[in-house]
Amino acid sequence: MNDVLHDPAEDPSRDGGSAPDLAGIPTVHDQGPPLQPEGPLVVTTEQGSQGVVVLRVTGELDHYTGPVLRQAAEAALLDRGAGTVADLSGVQYCDSTGITVIINAHHRAEAIGTAFVIADSSPTMAELFKVLGLDQFLTCYPTVREAVAALTA
Repeated sequence: MNDVLHDPAEDPSRDGGSAPDLAGIPTVHDQGPPLQPEGPLVVTTEQGSQGVVVLRVTGELDHYTGPVLRQAAEAALLDRGAGTVADLSGVQYCDSTGITVIINAHHRAEAIGTAFVIADSSPTMAELFKVLGLDQFLTCYPTVREAVAALTA
């Protein structure tokens, strides 16, 4: 993006001259098409054993795709069963919006008396949780099977 700075001391209109021709110089409102997500996000909902819902998340979790997981988590938490497991083994990328969706789902589950846990995090997500300290805040399991077993124990 080319930034155009305006210096009032160099303003030709102050001297009665004409304003400079700015045609063709990009502005904040003229930056081309809106950004598109790098890749799709797919969330598959499975009814696990004894009322546990498993959300299998695959793709890139970001500003554009976060609402997909948010809606799936909200729908799963409406059931108020034994809990919800988010299988993040297929997540290749996650930005702050994705982290916010996960934290909000965790808080929502606590508020309604159920659980939202993480299972089988991809190496990318596991490292992100560790760096952010979320591995100390969220309940994480190495596998979906272990998460389901813990929620139904």
